[in-house]
Amino acid sequence: MEREVKWKNITNGMPQGGGLSPTLSLIYINDMKEQQARKVYPALYADDLALISTEEVVGIAKVCLQTRLYGITRRIDEYKLKINANKTTYTIVSLSTKKKKGQIVNEGHTLEKNNLTAHHMSI
Repeated sequence: MEREVKWKNITNGMPQGGGLSPTLSLIYINDMKEQQARKVYPALYADDLALISTEEVVGIAKVCLQTRLYGITRRIDEYKLKINANKTTYTIVSLSTKKKKGQIVNEGHTLEKNNLTAHHMSI
């Protein structure tokens, strides 16, 4: 008995907190940890991805992170997925007391900067 399979485009994402979301996310992004940019390392947890730069100069770190984010965006675009710019933020942790300039952008959206200070951090 043969059954006809009908394909249907899905235009909405997975429900927040659903059990399938982390599994599907890992299928799409798990191999990204092998594709490292200069001093930029991914950290994966469930369906979240954090990019960490160990560059000493903040301006260079931003360029490295921006380059890596652009590569990830191109990669997931192949799967017809999008990064949610409204939920994507960045944080700068540095010993420098200078004001950090510049922005990180994803597909024309300037990402929100978290203004954390050293007293927000814990070990």
